[in-house]
Amino acid sequence: MLELSEPVYQALLRAARERGVAPEEWVVDRLPKFEGEPPDVVPPEVRDLLWRHIVTTGDPTPIDNEQIDADLARAYEDPHKYDPVPASNP
Repeated sequence: MLELSEPVYQALLRAARERGVAPEEWVVDRLPKFEGEPPDVVPPEVRDLLWRHIVTTGDPTPIDNEQIDADLARAYEDPHKYDPVPASNP
């Protein structure tokens, strides 16, 4: 959907009528053309970086919220046990 002001829409209708086409066709005829596949929106180096960070669990089952809750509860019981950065001695 595209919103146009009334004067712009009327101008589009006039231009399309003069060519004997529908307004949508008139617009499409004036869009830039490209050969083959459309260009990537994401540069290849960014796409490759993103793909390197994809993780699969190897588990085809849905996420187990109960297990996640249990893991979080254990982590909150003893936060130092799960702290990846040891506290520094002053």
